[in-house]
Amino acid sequence: MRLSPDYLAYTVPCPLNAGKLAQVEAFVERWRKLAGREAAWQWQRFFQTRAMDGFETSARQGWTRPWITSGVCSITLAQQVMAQVAGQLKGHLGNVQNTFVELVAKSSLSSDDKHRLFYLNRCKLWLAPCAVKSPVKGETHLSETIRVLGRQVFRKALSMHRRPSFRYYHPQLDQRSAKLSPSQGTGFPWWATVSTLEAGKTLHLPVVVWSELESTIAATSQALAPLAAEAHRAKR
Repeated sequence: MRLSPDYLAYTVPCPLNAGKLAQVEAFVERWRKLAGREAAWQWQRFFQTRAMDGFETSARQGWTRPWITSGVCSITLAQQVMAQVAGQLKGHLGNVQNTFVELVAKSSLSSDDKHRLFYLNRCKLWLAPCAVKSPVKGETHLSETIRVLGRQVFRKALSMHRRPSFRYYHPQLDQRSAKLSPSQGTGFPWWATVSTLEAGKTLHLPVVVWSELESTIAATSQALAPLAAEAHRAKR
């Protein structure tokens, strides 16, 4: 059995001067606006393809967005935004699926019709433009009546959940946009190098890391363990 890895998140002090704080705030504000645009793009694609392709979680060959070609942001940042937005939208759609099940279960439909609708919902084929195989023995495909009913139930369930808003969402940056490394003789033990809104320019943020956290980094992070060990030796 393959187990998923465990992840830990730590909140660490990051004392910033007014200039760096303004740059960080501008970056977060830009990220949130991009996330809103990405969400609108994904919903449009979701309905255009009738949910057949789902939400985009990763970039394919030739992948792009209008805000990349216009120079608003880099490809790297746009891809990170896309992945996080898609994750939120997929979670939202999971809630819609659960509500779909509740609506059908509480209805007065026959057991066979409920079985058909549960299958339609499980396969996420509410809006499918093509024929849908029936889960009921002796039937080849779902009837148009059931498919229309499935679309109606889906839209009802969708209307019962407010779509995710990214107005106050916190960016989650990966190693392409944020890197942690020990300092070189400065007043802070570690620094975070973070991308800015200007292409090719980064922002160095001081990070306060205590000894227990340094030990955790050394024990759990393959990428940072050598740096943590080097920083520890430098202090001795």
